[in-house]
Amino acid sequence: MKDLSFDIKENSFVAVIGESGVGKTTILNLIFRLYDPHHGSIYIDNVDIKTLNFDFRKGISFVSQAPYLFNGTVLENLTFGFPGASFSEV
Repeated sequence: MKDLSFDIKENSFVAVIGESGVGKTTILNLIFRLYDPHHGSIYIDNVDIKTLNFDFRKGISFVSQAPYLFNGTVLENLTFGFPGASFSEV
């Protein structure tokens, strides 16, 4: 990936789609800070994400092309990222 730049408006829903190997997962890995860019920066609300704690991840969702289920019930899988969720919240 080279010279990528985009803006996402607050409270919007964005889908990143494309053929296999075009960089969708790389974009998400960078946004989630699973690794940092070699060049350039990523900003959220004009703040470099390297200076943020990881709470900003709460507002981002990811649906993989190859979903992974953990050992456990469907309910346990659905509440993995929100373990205190009530049945009605699920």
